[in-house]
Amino acid sequence: APCRPGARPSMSSADGRLSLSSQLRSGGAAADGNGPTLSHLLERLIEGQTVLQKAISELAAGQVEHIRGSDVVDSALDTDYQDRWPEVEVTIAVQKLDHFDMHELSIDAEILVHLDWVDPQLRPGTHYNYNAEHGSFEISKSLRNCSDSYKFFNPEVCIENAKSSDSMSSTEPAIVDEVTHDGREMPWLTKTFTFVGQLNCRELDARCFPFDVERLHIRISGVEMKGMTTAGKSRDLVLIEPELRLLWRRTQHADARRGYAVPLKGDEGTRHL
Repeated sequence: APCRPGARPSMSSADGRLSLSSQLRSGGAAADGNGPTLSHLLERLIEGQTVLQKAISELAAGQVEHIRGSDVVDSALDTDYQDRWPEVEVTIAVQKLDHFDMHELSIDAEILVHLDWVDPQLRPGTHYNYNAEHGSFEISKSLRNCSDSYKFFNPEVCIENAKSSDSMSSTEPAIVDEVTHDGREMPWLTKTFTFVGQLNCRELDARCFPFDVERLHIRISGVEMKGMTTAGKSRDLVLIEPELRLLWRRTQHADARRGYAVPLKGDEGTRHL
C-alpha cells in the first residue's frame, strides 16, 4: 500500500525491502496519489544530469579551441621587451656565388646570416636550463611557445637587395653558452637565417673586365617588431658588428683577426683582398 505522508515504510523483512524496491522500479503512485511518480522524477533527474554533462563537455571543448587559437602567454613569464631589448650582432657567411648575370646585374647566392645577442632578462631555472644528458642549454617551453614579442625576444632580419623576399628561412633561437656580462652570467642566444636566391648588384663596374675586382653588397636590415613602446614609438631592431663570435673564434684560432674570417692555409690568391 502507498505510504502516508510522514510515515516510514516498514523494512522489517527481506520481503518488505523487495516489495519497496519493486514498487519504485514499477513506478508506484505518489504519496498523495496525485502528481508525478517517483520513477518519473528520477528519470527527469537523470535527463537533467545528461544535459548538464553535455553542456559542460561542449563548454570545455570550446575553451580548448579558444586556447589553441589564441596566443597564450604563461603567467610565469615576467620578461618585458616593450621598451628595452638586446642589440643584435650580425655575421654573414657566404656559402656560394654563381651565375652572374651582366644584363640583369644579379647573382645567385647562398648566404647564412647569424644573429647573436645577450639577453639579461633570461634567468637560469626559470627561462632556461642546462641539459646534462645532451650537453646543451634548453629554452623553457613557455618561451618557445610564446609568440608575444613583448614577452620573448625573437629578432627577424631581411636582405634589402634580394630579388625575392620569400628566399629566407630561419632556425628557432637557441642558447650557445653563458657569458659574463656586466659582472654576471647571461645567456648567449643565436639564430641563423638561410638565404638561397638572387641578389641585385647595381654597383658593378665591368669596364676593366676580366681584370676588375667587384664588391658584392649584402644589405641586412632588421624587421620592425610588432607593437609600440610605452611612449608610442616604433620598436626598431638594432644591428651591430659581431663581437661574441669574434671572441669565441679567438679562443679557437690564435690568428683570427678582427672583422676577418680565418684564412685557409696556402690561400695566396686572395691575399691582396
